[in-house]
Amino acid sequence: MSRENNPPPCRPAWVLGIDRSGTSLVSDLIHRWGAYAGEAEALGDADDFNPQGYFEYSPMQKLLHEVAVSTDVTEWDPRFPSLVQKQAFNPEHREKALALVAEMEREGRPWLWKEPYISLHMPFWERIVPPPVCVMTVRNPHDSARSFARMGFGPSMRDRLRLTSYFSLRWQVFMLSILDYFERNDEHLVVCYEFLLRDPEGQVRRLARFLDRCFGRLEGGEERVARMVEAIDPKLWRNKEPSSFFDVPEATPEQKNLLGYLHRRAADLRDPFEPERYPFPPHFQEYLENFDLLVGYLHDRT
Repeated sequence: MSRENNPPPCRPAWVLGIDRSGTSLVSDLIHRWGAYAGEAEALGDADDFNPQGYFEYSPMQKLLHEVAVSTDVTEWDPRFPSLVQKQAFNPEHREKALALVAEMEREGRPWLWKEPYISLHMPFWERIVPPPVCVMTVRNPHDSARSFARMGFGPSMRDRLRLTSYFSLRWQVFMLSILDYFERNDEHLVVCYEFLLRDPEGQVRRLARFLDRCFGRLEGGEERVARMVEAIDPKLWRNKEPSSFFDVPEATPEQKNLLGYLHRRAADLRDPFEPERYPFPPHFQEYLENFDLLVGYLHDRT
């Protein structure tokens, strides 16, 4: 692939964010910009939930699962970041991770990984690869929760299962984990799903400028932007709740403040990150872990 200036280094572009927050759409945009996402057979198939594909590299997903299991705690345990970091020095996991990275680098151009749980595994990966270029997605957690329920559960269960409190807590863990990592890596961009759907061209150009700055400008800038814009289909903006997350009674004031902060970051306002402003409610870990166990039990019975 020819370029207008010197070839950029063979570096990763990673999409971070929670499930159903636009990570697949943003991955498609970065792929259309020119990043290599892996061979098609390793990326899974498109379906009704993601008609344009998921862009999730299955060998990497398998390794993430192995690393998480080896910690002997859940992702909701406050010890998880330090325990997952230690796994970067486990020879078996380190060798597998380096082999996956080498496989992606063979294309000799920017490469892309997307998987929601990478957001919680950055303490592992920052001991494996140089700082990646990161794009974080933000979406109304209430809408994401609704989409998450429709995707993960059958009609009889999703109509009875209330996920707003659970998903908001889960979302808070993901967002704070990503923001903590961003304090150590300045090459990042926050993209708001709602902004992207309301102003496709403006937001695509913002993303393309960021990628050009980080990797070097590829040839055919306007053609690439046009391809990226074509990926945004407003009809796919489904699961829109009529109420704002800021009016949702199940969400805590801290979660609402966190969403407001992320919206400002998505508008390129670099307010300082102050994690103490977004504390978790008491017993959040027990709530998340018990909910996961119950959902797993229900799935096993259906």
